[in-house]
Amino acid sequence: MTRVIYAAYLFLTLWASLVPASGEATMGDFDKLAHFATYAGMGILSCLAFHSRPARIFSLVFGAALGAALELAQGWVPGRSPSMMDAAANALGIIAGAGFYAKYGRFLKGVWPVS
Repeated sequence: MTRVIYAAYLFLTLWASLVPASGEATMGDFDKLAHFATYAGMGILSCLAFHSRPARIFSLVFGAALGAALELAQGWVPGRSPSMMDAAANALGIIAGAGFYAKYGRFLKGVWPVS
């Protein structure tokens, strides 16, 4: 079940990153926090979804690479622009999520549905 949630989270992140912007609202620097939080959630879900160390490492590297690739792809999306600062916030979020799981994962396992 956790892998299904992880896959849905990836899909929603992909969609949210590539939907054309309307140009009506700007988030300013708050968007860095949104990037960080989104990818921190992805880091936690990666660790919950995959139990072997190699699979976790791969999923975390994949998440960071996905964040960078989506930022580059935004150059072709109307109303969006690529930002390496956003890509950095994505990568830092993945790392923070994995760190959170490393510290508190044993508590999460008790309340999270079994994979």
